[in-house]
Amino acid sequence: MKKKKNIHAILAPVLFLVVAAIFVLSIYFSGAWPGRGDNGSSGGYTPGTYTVETEGMHAMTLEVTFSEDRITDIRFAHQEETEGVADEALAEVPKRILEAQAYEVDGVSGATYTSDGIKNGVKLAMELARGGSGSAVDPGVDNNPGTDVDDGPVSDATDLRTGIGVVSSLSSSKAPADGKDGTAQTDATIAAVTVDRDGRIVACTIDAIQAKIGFDASGAITTGADAQFQTKQELGRNYGMYKASSIGKEWSEQADAFAQYAVGKTVAELKGLAVNEAGAPTDTDLNSSVTLSVGGFLEAIEKAVANASGSSAQGSDTLRLAVITSASSSTSATADKEGTAQSDSTIAAVTLDRDGKITSCVIDALQAKVKIDATGAIKTDLAEPVKTKNELGQNYGMHKASSIGKEWNEQAAAFSQYVVGKTASEVAGIAVDEQGKAADTDLVSSVTVAVSPFVQIVEKAAK
Repeated sequence: MKKKKNIHAILAPVLFLVVAAIFVLSIYFSGAWPGRGDNGSSGGYTPGTYTVETEGMHAMTLEVTFSEDRITDIRFAHQEETEGVADEALAEVPKRILEAQAYEVDGVSGATYTSDGIKNGVKLAMELARGGSGSAVDPGVDNNPGTDVDDGPVSDATDLRTGIGVVSSLSSSKAPADGKDGTAQTDATIAAVTVDRDGRIVACTIDAIQAKIGFDASGAITTGADAQFQTKQELGRNYGMYKASSIGKEWSEQADAFAQYAVGKTVAELKGLAVNEAGAPTDTDLNSSVTLSVGGFLEAIEKAVANASGSSAQGSDTLRLAVITSASSSTSATADKEGTAQSDSTIAAVTLDRDGKITSCVIDALQAKVKIDATGAIKTDLAEPVKTKNELGQNYGMHKASSIGKEWNEQAAAFSQYVVGKTASEVAGIAVDEQGKAADTDLVSSVTVAVSPFVQIVEKAAK
């Protein structure tokens, strides 16, 4: 005869499973379930607006508003993200977060750092709204793909090196023909970078000069001595490339997108970028925002990294690049002497802390000369590369006439060091004499060239 099963023996495991299920569900809906509560979709906020600081390509300040159970608004109190590159991320990522009521949403391709910065900022605001604490950049999150997570985010890097790279050419110059004036044309691509101890790019900015100086068939310069040449970044959409662009992007927008792409990478990694026959990237993350040839960008960045020197710059600092170009040194040809169509560019890269103080500075200059005779013929070998004054070093030859025996690049470096710790207004206030030379005794011992151009370019970069 079969024994009847004990009802308690049957119910015990059932009751256990029910209790366990209730326990698990309570944890899940409380937001404490791993990977769920961290994403912030469970509410439990103290209503109000929370102001947080975070890092995209640059510093951002977000104002995030909560009700008891929802994120109701995300606004930018301050942001300096690159126009044309970060616009979509600034508009779309907050919308996606509000729709999902969670910070872990899809970012915008081509604007990874801006997207991640917004998400990290909202994450911090959610923690604060729940009465917790946190940091705008989670040290366990690699905000710059390609960097070693153990080293932390690139924005936390310290004692970075700062460098400038210039790639220039005179090859587009042409002599007068068919009744049209000739043109001495300098094309220069310029990159400024900060680099960490592992050679990874922490910040990058790219600009270019296209200086055209006219001359006629008699060798007379037709461009005014007071002509100033704007860079392609300064021209913005007035440069006009966007009209012929298959993606409707201007040169400045594409340069900014490539500069953002370079962050977190080494030169070797950048040089491994796949390009098509025209030199444009084929990488799907990049070709939606960059369709022009990137060879000049890569070469300038490689030079900038190679030229980078030690500084007190930090990963949280802002990198700025400025260029001033003039034609004032140009001279017309005569029957006895060749003329010179000359563009002079002074270049400065600075890093600025949150108080606007300069934490590092590099100054360089490009002196591009095209010799012409009294018939308008070009006498310069246009295939010869044009080196900057820093690249020329002692070969520039100023040290021979210097009262302190210092070359131009040495004096530029001394001035660069002198301005560290100063703001743009303090740089503008540096005392000079009638010749534009330094009047400060601390500066005169190491800089005897006219410092007015240095003051002007550093002030422009630091503003």
